Amino acid sequence: MEMDKIASGEVWKVRGSDQGVLKNGILRRFKSESMPELEELVEAAGEWTLYPVHILPAKGKWQVQVEAKMPPQGESTGIYIEDALLFSRALVQHTSGDFSDIFAAYQKLRRPQIDAAYTQAVQRWETVKDSDALAFWFMKSLTPWFLWWTAKARENEFAADYSDYQFVL
Repeated sequence: MEMDKIASGEVWKVRGSDQGVLKNGILRRFKSESMPELEELVEAAGEWTLYPVHILPAKGKWQVQVEAKMPPQGESTGIYIEDALLFSRALVQHTSGDFSDIFAAYQKLRRPQIDAAYTQAVQRWETVKDSDALAFWFMKSLTPWFLWWTAKARENEFAADYSDYQFVL
């Protein structure tokens, strides 16, 4: 659910009447005959807390930091782990090199892959972020076909082996 920006980077606690607005929005979007227990679950959940999703613009400036800057998708975790391993490999290979040169070599390798992953993540995020129940059902129904259609590309991504990659400064 998209919301106005809040200056603080802290967790967004939904307060007062906003609790009702949020709960009603969830019910409006997802309540159906196949989920009769949803209303009970939403009420039993107690206070709701939202967490901000920060997204960099496409091809944004990279920084060395530990903060997610892509929409939340399952592969984001894998990308962060892979980035940590690759960047540490670059640091180990060039212990006496200038940090900005090491980062530039690392970015040269990763930028095309991260840009492609970013584009896919944003497309999926924009498609489902404020979906109603019918759109959600439709996307869920298409998922097996999408996975079949993109299987080869995922296999190629997962087959990438950087264990012998030499970062050239």
